[in-house]
Amino acid sequence: QRWSITCLDGLPNMKFIFQIIVNLLEELEEMLSKDGKQHYVYYIKEALKENVQSYLTEAKWIKEEYIPTIEEQTKVSYITIGLKLSLAAGYACMGDVITDDSFKWLFTDPPLVNACALVSRIIDDIATHKREQAEKHVASTIECYMKQFDASEQEAYESLNKKVEDGWKELNREFMITCKDINVPIAMRVLNFARTLGVIYTDRDNFTDPGIELINHIKALFVDDIVT
Repeated sequence: QRWSITCLDGLPNMKFIFQIIVNLLEELEEMLSKDGKQHYVYYIKEALKENVQSYLTEAKWIKEEYIPTIEEQTKVSYITIGLKLSLAAGYACMGDVITDDSFKWLFTDPPLVNACALVSRIIDDIATHKREQAEKHVASTIECYMKQFDASEQEAYESLNKKVEDGWKELNREFMITCKDINVPIAMRVLNFARTLGVIYTDRDNFTDPGIELINHIKALFVDDIVT
């Protein structure tokens, strides 16, 4: 919370990665200062603090072997999916289309962002469920659902897949509504986050073990020639 490297003297393992993050944000601050927008880094720091605080909550749950309710889990896991942090970092680098109001909108947790978090979190948890629960891992949406509703694993999958289906509809609806009030590129960043996770996590965990479909997507973007 204090954003001070000296606070980590007793946590050497964390100090290394924190120093890297500090250096990275200082470089970004210097880059943005050329356009008088160095204060945008403040919003990234605030999003990162929120993320780390939620990671700490998850770590406590793991240690206590606690399975939260869906409501408890949602408040934390919608943050640890990294959506707000990714958006804040992306917005800072989008040039004149972004203003302070863009960040203020983001930090109100608007319906568009919440819909994106729902879809992203559940498809992530479904795809990674079996691998993560074979390890010592925080209870996923599946475990929380099974405990709260006394459901089987298959029943949890079916119910949560339906929730994802409805979530995509809600996400598209909120996108259209949001674009009436803010610039389309700002809203599009949110939509594209869910789309990206859809590519990575639909049907399998392509993040941990990339399949040929994801490999072909990456090659098409960065390796293959563009056909004109």
